[in-house]
Amino acid sequence: MNQKSNIIIQKYGGSSLANVKTIKIIASLIKYRFIKNKKICVIVSAMGKTTNKLINLANQINKKPPLRELDMLISCGERSSMSLLAMALNSINVPSISFTGSQSGIITDNKHSMAKIIAINPIRVQKELKKNKVVIIAGFQGISKKNEITTLGRGGSDITAVAMAAALKAKVCEIYSDVDGIYTADPNIITSANIFKKISYEQTYNIAKSGSRVLHYNAIKIAKQKGIEIHTKKVGSLNTGTIISNTISKKFFNITHRETVFKISLNNNSKFLIFLKHLQDNNINTILIRLIKNKSFPSFIFIDKENFTNLTKLLIKNQHQISTYSQISIILNKDKNINELLYNTITTLKKASMDIKEVTAINNYIYFFLKQNHATLSINILHKILANKTI
Repeated sequence: MNQKSNIIIQKYGGSSLANVKTIKIIASLIKYRFIKNKKICVIVSAMGKTTNKLINLANQINKKPPLRELDMLISCGERSSMSLLAMALNSINVPSISFTGSQSGIITDNKHSMAKIIAINPIRVQKELKKNKVVIIAGFQGISKKNEITTLGRGGSDITAVAMAAALKAKVCEIYSDVDGIYTADPNIITSANIFKKISYEQTYNIAKSGSRVLHYNAIKIAKQKGIEIHTKKVGSLNTGTIISNTISKKFFNITHRETVFKISLNNNSKFLIFLKHLQDNNINTILIRLIKNKSFPSFIFIDKENFTNLTKLLIKNQHQISTYSQISIILNKDKNINELLYNTITTLKKASMDIKEVTAINNYIYFFLKQNHATLSINILHKILANKTI
């Protein structure tokens, strides 16, 4: 097994870098760590809502902007963050240098807007770390084999951070955001949600796959493969946060939600495999797929808002039927019998007049698809049921 380095890898989200004041706070926190450990590599997201603003700007110019040009545009968000943070550090006598994804040696495939990292050659990063400089890297981006700027999709900075931690042989990757760690539900919605002090890669992966935005599921997959612990913390908090490793949380349940999801019913079941091939070729992830052989009932997929946008051209061409819902997911440990829970949750939601459109139970997952705007109240109801049971 390769020996791990003492390099500290940190990632800061957009809310932590929203303005000059918060950037200066991050710089002071990094300086405190730098004094104790000279080897620090920081990955940054775009400031605040910069990415959304850039996408909206692009759509005002062109309702269907070329993905190559869109990548060129939105990659500027992280580049602004990296350079401003490097300036802030240098202003407080912490030697620092910023690099784009391409300058950091992050090589991706050729898929624009949803690229995957295929290799990292961090030669320049290692060279500057040896000079005891804090290296700031723009997350969310890389350079393709065709020498084109690419982006990794929503949450891509998490992937950059863990992949860079693996390339630099770091023991731990620290992910900082505006919450203390990973909870049984979104603490901004459920104030009684409980934090996980320790949780496994698989449990975290399941939470991320179900719609939680605490971490990107591909970042968790890389961390597991490379044996990198992930520590999720709130910026400036003295709390330990959540440690993600091989340690399984025995008292585990989680509720996640997506405010808007789309059900796409295929008009022609015979073209189902062609549709799936399109999803695969464009790195488009689905929530749920169901193939129905009966010609009277269409096959369908559920997909989230971001991936739906990438499908728009195909949908217009084939004129599939589209329905809009909210989604709630319950995840349990694999050894739990969900039959009783399924009965209790459906019964309670119906008594509360929640409009359930569809329910699917698969292994340790329960998916509820409800009328839009019914998600928040339903989450509160479901969390109370789960918290009061011995899970």
